[in-house]
Amino acid sequence: MLNNNDIRRINIRYPLRGGEGDHIDGDDAKRFKISCVRGKLGKEEEDILKKMCFGSEPRPKMLNIAGGFALEDSVCVAVVGSRKITQYGRDVCEYIAGGLAAAGVTIASGLMYGVDLCAHKAAISAGGRTIAVLGYGFDHLKTLRYARPVADEIISKKCGVVISEYEDFQTPEVWTFPRRNRIVSAFSKAVVIIEASENSGSIITAGFALEQGKEVFVVPGSIFSDVSKGKHKLLKQGAIPVDSPLDILNYLGITSSTNSSSQGNSTAFQTSLPNLSENELTVWEILKNETNPLTLDDLLFETKMSPASLNVAVTSLELLGLAKHDSSNSIQKNSLTIPVHW
Repeated sequence: MLNNNDIRRINIRYPLRGGEGDHIDGDDAKRFKISCVRGKLGKEEEDILKKMCFGSEPRPKMLNIAGGFALEDSVCVAVVGSRKITQYGRDVCEYIAGGLAAAGVTIASGLMYGVDLCAHKAAISAGGRTIAVLGYGFDHLKTLRYARPVADEIISKKCGVVISEYEDFQTPEVWTFPRRNRIVSAFSKAVVIIEASENSGSIITAGFALEQGKEVFVVPGSIFSDVSKGKHKLLKQGAIPVDSPLDILNYLGITSSTNSSSQGNSTAFQTSLPNLSENELTVWEILKNETNPLTLDDLLFETKMSPASLNVAVTSLELLGLAKHDSSNSIQKNSLTIPVHW
């Protein structure tokens, strides 16, 4: 359970000028000071916070932090969207966020009901890490039944961070949530919009991302859905459509398989498998014996897994080069790639 002893408070001092963006060097780095009022801060944590702070505008002057940052948090993607999440949005969020987390990417979001909570939970279920940025102080978190259990899980499992720039007593206000969105984006190398109405706060997050020089990815949705209107507007403005976590992993430069044709040897497929989890092995045993592609519904029926668990397993197999999506978005074994042992 999260308690006051888990929360570290840090004060931040910036150079008087310079240091714009997230590039820090020279005198700016020397003048930038983080001092812990409560608790201690490791070197890796300080480096991650420096990049976030210099990437945010306005820059935070104080942070309350529960949990601990890890080196892998330097590769982070924000997954955000509507509070009124649809079943489609939930399925997509679990697939995208879970797949990224399974590949070692930290997931950042705002610990609000809807897409935010779904993204945090998907990351935890995949065995990954997550950063939850609050739009209020820690005292208020203790009263929120939808958010508190997830925050407690992040802390108890040591799989991420819960962070707020507000004093502990700060209550949620109209201005506090949009303001925190710049921090969600600043932690991340890219932002993924799962669902968004025209007035969704995730549109604000996308705006911060563009100001910070981050790429915005959008999951297309139904043209008849209110929670698609905002994200389709972003697509028209140049956001990148995404239908798989692999799209984002490729953008980040995270790959796990090498096409045999690029190696000049089409028969170089490795017969030995990497260490697979129980779920990954279950899916692989089904795929390797099938000559035709299978839909996710087919695999759900065959494996009896939850959609979230299946999505994580399928994404992991894709990353390992053992499975692939075809043009109809069905899944099949991939015999033309060389699995890499992670």
